[in-house]
Amino acid sequence: MPTRPSVSNERQTVTKRILVCSGFFCLSFLAIVGFGLLQRIQAAENILPDRQVSSAATRIQPKLVASYGKLAPSFEANRGQTDARVRFLTRGGGYTIFLAANPLQGSLGGGQDDTFVAMISPGGAGPSVSPSELSLEFGPQDVGTTSAAKTVTVTNPGTVNLTIMAVTIGGTNARDFAKSADTCAGATVIPSGTCAVSVTFTPSAMGSRSASLKFTTNAIGGEQTWTLSGTGLAPLVSLSAPDLSFGNQTVSTTSAAQAEIVTNSGTANLTISTVTMRGENASDFAKSADTCTGATVIPNGTCTVSVTFTPSATGSRSASLSFNDNTSDSPQTVTLSGTGGAPAVSLSDSSLSFANQLVGTASAGQGLTVTNSGTANLAITSVGLTGSNASDFAKSADTCTGATVIPNGTCTVSVTFTPSATGSRSASLSFNDNASGSPQRVTLSGTGGAPAVSLSDSSLTFTNQLVGTASAGQGLTVTNSGTANLAITSVGLTGSNASDFAKSADTCAGATLTPNGTCTLSVTFTPSATGSCTATLSINDNAANSPQTVSLSGTGT
Repeated sequence: MPTRPSVSNERQTVTKRILVCSGFFCLSFLAIVGFGLLQRIQAAENILPDRQVSSAATRIQPKLVASYGKLAPSFEANRGQTDARVRFLTRGGGYTIFLAANPLQGSLGGGQDDTFVAMISPGGAGPSVSPSELSLEFGPQDVGTTSAAKTVTVTNPGTVNLTIMAVTIGGTNARDFAKSADTCAGATVIPSGTCAVSVTFTPSAMGSRSASLKFTTNAIGGEQTWTLSGTGLAPLVSLSAPDLSFGNQTVSTTSAAQAEIVTNSGTANLTISTVTMRGENASDFAKSADTCTGATVIPNGTCTVSVTFTPSATGSRSASLSFNDNTSDSPQTVTLSGTGGAPAVSLSDSSLSFANQLVGTASAGQGLTVTNSGTANLAITSVGLTGSNASDFAKSADTCTGATVIPNGTCTVSVTFTPSATGSRSASLSFNDNASGSPQRVTLSGTGGAPAVSLSDSSLTFTNQLVGTASAGQGLTVTNSGTANLAITSVGLTGSNASDFAKSADTCAGATLTPNGTCTLSVTFTPSATGSCTATLSINDNAANSPQTVSLSGTGT
């Protein structure tokens, strides 16, 4: 089988000349390049089965012959004008010649003016570098973790030794890439020999990361660079709310739950190890539900923690909900706050005192106002009367029993006093509620009063009196010795000889005597017959032993 001819030596020689030439001499040498290429193309047409090369040669031959003397005076560096493997290029009328570090063939163009790729490669007089890959793509990798190594194998396709002075990593994210093995730096690679560099990727942040792997060698061009790239993946916590505020809550009662939703807005799994309460009043807050602790949350996934507030004291209470996870800014915290509220009872009076009240009669009502001076609702379950003489007192009005009194709100209770006996009477009005110090008590007191009749005489005796004539009057004083008003309705005469006696004066009938008050009566005797006469003076009043009586006696002569 025929062997493809090699043009390495001639190409290397020409290439070396190009690197050192300038001015007019470059033009001459470029003409030689064109002529030499033409000779090789003609020689290859009958040997190579590569129709692309043959066709290109056929088309480019007349162009080279006609134009080789008009070639550009120098090659230009490839800065993106064409295939990245090309190092230098020169353009002519309808054709372009490329210089590459490795052998290239075929067409990079198309159409009528096909671009011929000259197979210029170092050989013979100098070394060259042939990499196994032009770039290393690591793909997705969790931030802070190290990928498996990827290896670049460098081959020296030249005929002299290749010296690699240094292998370095540079570029925007150079610190994210590292050499895990390197047999190239400082190595001398014999022709057809190889060395290798292994690179790992440890992204320090999310998103696309890039760098370059650079070989500094004695090959043509001196430096060869290969692209390093990868994508950093990391979990990222997004909280539905930065804080949960519970507002006022009655001490020792539990609020409704509030939910905190955690979303993994990153590109890697979020692992949440613990969710805990921290802070000064942490014990006042509690998790009522938790799907986050121990969870692995996929990207765009969520978990939820619900929190309740049970203040143990009044005033501002605070804590934080802490999520410990595998993100770079762990732990994430949510501020928890609330105010411990408590109802407080303020009474308009600590006691209700009733004046003397006639036994068996009801006093006018006395009112009591209850104010909630606290910071939470006051719930009054009952208002009752207790104590020794509880039955002597009664609620005549009550808007408090069963009421919920908001902060600064009020309710009222009215009480009456109906003593069942004389003397001091006492009881308590008790409020049963949810405030501290419950039940609150109001002292009730009063005096049961009763009138009492004291008479200056229990009897009036008249001496012998001439029949048909009136005696001088005898007076009687009535005193209210009781503790309540004495109401005297009437004073009358009764008995066998009632008509022989008469009231000559009367300030008592219809009178109301205050305690210690008095009134007077005067009685005369006018016998209608001889002999002993008797009657009774009756005083009708509201005293306990009414009517009170005074015996009347006299003798008619």
